Amino acid sequence: MLRSCCVTLAIPLLAAGLLVGCSPGPLLGITSPDAIDSRLLELRNASRGYVVIRVTAPGVEPLVTPVLPPGAEEVYEMAERFGTLCPDALRFEIAAYARAFPQVSPLEDETVLDQPYASLAVELLPGRDYGCTVDPSWIDLDDTIECLVREVDEPAQAIGFQVGWIAPQRHVGNDLTDPPRPVVPRLFPLNGRVVNIHAQPIPNVEIRLPQLNASVFTDSRGRFSVLRPAGVYLLEPVLPGIEISPAFRLFTHLGSDQVPIEFIALTETVPVFPPLGGTP
Repeated sequence: MLRSCCVTLAIPLLAAGLLVGCSPGPLLGITSPDAIDSRLLELRNASRGYVVIRVTAPGVEPLVTPVLPPGAEEVYEMAERFGTLCPDALRFEIAAYARAFPQVSPLEDETVLDQPYASLAVELLPGRDYGCTVDPSWIDLDDTIECLVREVDEPAQAIGFQVGWIAPQRHVGNDLTDPPRPVVPRLFPLNGRVVNIHAQPIPNVEIRLPQLNASVFTDSRGRFSVLRPAGVYLLEPVLPGIEISPAFRLFTHLGSDQVPIEFIALTETVPVFPPLGGTP
């Protein structure tokens, strides 16, 4: 489920309240009838690979994400991180890294190599590449600036991406001489359970995570847990011969205070299956 990065807010200016321009001073803490004072920067990895994103703006320290596994997302407040809703320019650097131990399940080890196999830099300017235009009567301001990594291709040394208003692109090559250093992300438990229609727990149910090509299994209490960074993850429960509702969940994983995910097997019994994945 992809969210649009081009939702535009049009706000009438107060007659004498704002200066015309797009510098940090005039736009920080906009005062208007709608009190728009927030803008997000979303950095998302929708690919099947591992990336690091570095964002720079004039006069502030660069923002560098940890390693973003498939599905991971980092969200920042523009004013808080860059001191303005509308930087004079933004530079996005994206680097794709190979896993150090691809033969091991990513749920056990997601260490990546030190050097990227593909990287690029793209420069954005306000008005042209992200919403930040002012005329005598209106401010047009995207509520979100998004950098979306759509695909990575290690053999081809390629990255598919979309940033701001720039059309989706596919870049081939390893352009950065000083790529961002990969740092392990903070992990949070993603919890859930599988029960039958009488709320009885069902053990040994496979929960697939297609983005990672990996699975976990429910324990004797029908519960499962997996550590993931903040992001959006697809979960598919599998119980042979029995329908489960919902058939899958696209779950936005924000942190440790999540409500557990619940899947209901449409059966009155507690099916018994051997633990296909070993001891849960």
